[in-house]
Amino acid sequence: MPGQRSVEHLMGILLYSSSQSDELLADLRKGMNSNLLNNQMVDTYDPTKASTLFALFVKNATWQVPTLTIRYARPYLKELQASNDPRLNYIPKSIAGDWGPKVDARQPTDPWIIASRKHLFQKAMEVIGSMHHAGVKLMAGTDTPNPYCFPGFSLHDELGFMV
Repeated sequence: MPGQRSVEHLMGILLYSSSQSDELLADLRKGMNSNLLNNQMVDTYDPTKASTLFALFVKNATWQVPTLTIRYARPYLKELQASNDPRLNYIPKSIAGDWGPKVDARQPTDPWIIASRKHLFQKAMEVIGSMHHAGVKLMAGTDTPNPYCFPGFSLHDELGFMV
């Protein structure tokens, strides 16, 4: 059967569904930070291109594993930290101690990038709905132990986002 069996993290979905995908891809190849392209990918999302891509996933039986839990956790880290989530009691301090923006270099601290990632998360939620309606098969995945992706619990969080 031709095609990839699954795609995790929605990798490339917004890029290849953009009306400016060639330009954005060229910028990425030149080394542009993907955070700087987030808003452009969201703002140039082309439902027609997306439908064509989704039809290919259906034809090739390619599943999507969006990992929405980590896509949510990164830009909403301050809110999650302030929530004093009781599930933290189940996470070793050696892991939970690394869940702050000052420790995790992948965690954005720039307010513009955080806002951009929040915008990206909202679009990802919309795109997942479109994929589902197009017949794309979805699986839940969470990427524990990334920040606020609690082993076991985060699967329920992921399913909640997907619903």
